[in-house]
Amino acid sequence: MMTFSLKRVSAIVRKEYMDLMKNYQITIMLAVPPVYAAIFLHLGAEGAEIARTCIMMALLMVGMFIQANMISEEKEKDTLRGLMLSPASVGDVLAGKSFITFILTAAVCTFCLALANISMNISLMVLVICIGILLFISMGTLIGLIAQSVSALNTIIVPVMFFLMFGSMFAEGVDNEMIRTILMNLPTTHIMKSVTSVIEGKAISELTTPLLVMTGWFLCLVVASVIVYRKKNMD
Repeated sequence: MMTFSLKRVSAIVRKEYMDLMKNYQITIMLAVPPVYAAIFLHLGAEGAEIARTCIMMALLMVGMFIQANMISEEKEKDTLRGLMLSPASVGDVLAGKSFITFILTAAVCTFCLALANISMNISLMVLVICIGILLFISMGTLIGLIAQSVSALNTIIVPVMFFLMFGSMFAEGVDNEMIRTILMNLPTTHIMKSVTSVIEGKAISELTTPLLVMTGWFLCLVVASVIVYRKKNMD
């Protein structure tokens, strides 16, 4: 029976780092949220609004997109199949492939918050961001496993990113009750609610519902990713 191995995870992390250094598209994605923050702060936008928007952008463009891109690239090159046939367990592979993405997303979120220069409960913000990163890495993993190639990935993930970003922004203004309910339960909607609550200095009790919803999304996406991974392995 394959068990979790830090040695195998470390080897996968090193491989992901080397692949990352060769991908210029990923570098562009890393730069977009901080550049957005710098431009709109220069134009006089509020730091709180910049923080909310940039954290959401970082989670989508770094956490979800980069994770999906790296996995779909490996599928296209058939190197993912090699990992599936190796002694590495599904936990080893997914953890190894997620580590670099987690660090990069956390770094971009931290940099954007530093640019926004707002007062907040740092421990609560770290909690919200960490759950958000795990959620969107899981979503990126699932999309990357489903996509047949990098070009197919772009066709899938761009509409998903726009829907998640703008759906959460305009959720409260939608008149149709069913659509409004769907939009209000998007993970990005709950992330924006959580970040807003932390910035406004609300107690952790105000964050309970959004954090539980985000955790539920994360667990469902992890289960779905494992199921799809094992199915690809059997294929």
